[in-house]
Parts: sequence; structure tokens; C-alpha cells
Amino acid sequence: MIDYETYTKIRNYYTQDHLRYSQIAARVGLDQRTVAIWANEKGRVENAVGYVKKNLLSGLDITDFSVLEPLAKQWLDTSILH
Repeated sequence: MIDYETYTKIRNYYTQDHLRYSQIAARVGLDQRTVAIWANEKGRVENAVGYVKKNLLSGLDITDFSVLEPLAKQWLDTSILH
């Protein structure tokens, strides 16, 4: 696990400076595989959030978050992800 500051550096080197994994690894003191994993983490998280928004939350008007947990559990139990 890396700290948030290191993650931010990796993301900036990758997305803004367009450095290669080997260059980023040398700058932050990590191996290339670790850098590759964290450089692409934002996209994976954003894709997962988008999936939940489109498949669970789409069309819902939630005013009380206490109803969300049982709804999410039911969705997970019946979805293809199960």
C-alpha cells in the first residue's frame, strides 16, 4: 500500500508529464509493477462507480440513505456480479 502523496505523484507523472513507468518508478522509489498498478487505479475506480450509477442508482430518487444499504445488498445478491 502506498500513501496518498505518493499516489498523487504517480498519477501526475503519468497523466500530466506522460512519463513511462520506469521513469516514475525511479522518481518515487518503487518498482515498475507497483507504479503500473497505481497509475491506472483511477480509471478502475471511475469505471466501478459508473457501473453502480448506471445499474443500481439509475432512476432512483433517494432522499434517505438508510434505504440504500438494503437496496444495494439485494442488488448485489441478484446481479450478475454474484
